[in-house]
Amino acid sequence: TGGLAKIVQLTQNIEYIDLAENAIKCIEKLSLECPYNILEADGFNAILSLIDFFDNNLRKSALKSCLNMIRCVNSLDCLNKN
Repeated sequence: TGGLAKIVQLTQNIEYIDLAENAIKCIEKLSLECPYNILEADGFNAILSLIDFFDNNLRKSALKSCLNMIRCVNSLDCLNKN
């Protein structure tokens, strides 16, 4: 999860938008394998906080990632934890 936290931080680096875009694409792929870990790293909030700055294709990637994270949540207790 330490590596995931770094990737999530990269999404917040608006100075290097290309790096942030690649981080979101990476998170999309990782969200298929370990969505809960991305939630724990605050990936959901990080992705949605800057979604307005991205083009439509990247927005789709971001939303797919969020959808994968939401699918792993099976109770409100899990949501309240994050």
